[in-house]
Amino acid sequence: MTDLEDCFVAEARRHGWQPNKGDMIELAICMAGSQVRGDFIQLPSGHSIHVRDAVKSIRASREQHKQDTEQRQPAKTLTERMRREVERERRSLPSDWETVRRSKAGVTASMMDEIAATNPRYAGLLKAAFTQD
Repeated sequence: MTDLEDCFVAEARRHGWQPNKGDMIELAICMAGSQVRGDFIQLPSGHSIHVRDAVKSIRASREQHKQDTEQRQPAKTLTERMRREVERERRSLPSDWETVRRSKAGVTASMMDEIAATNPRYAGLLKAAFTQD
């Protein structure tokens, strides 16, 4: 793997970029079992990729990861972070909730009732579903 690493670092420096430890780890994961053949990296699958393209690909993925990390807003407390996560994962009820609710029974129905009761947007639907039965 040393030839691959040396080749990768040399090409990255030609592009004015010094790969860090994370970049080298990603290279090792992505190119495991590969061999250098001239300016190409021969992958275990039999395909090959130019070293220049490998450098561009890994650099782009690392920059995207960095942007994603910077865009996350740090939470002040654990509770705040947990609340944000719950809000992000909260799904809204279907637009035809009443029709769906009427067709359900047992545990599903009780869970739908619980969701509607805790979601202020759908609180009125719970009462409407039982008065129309």
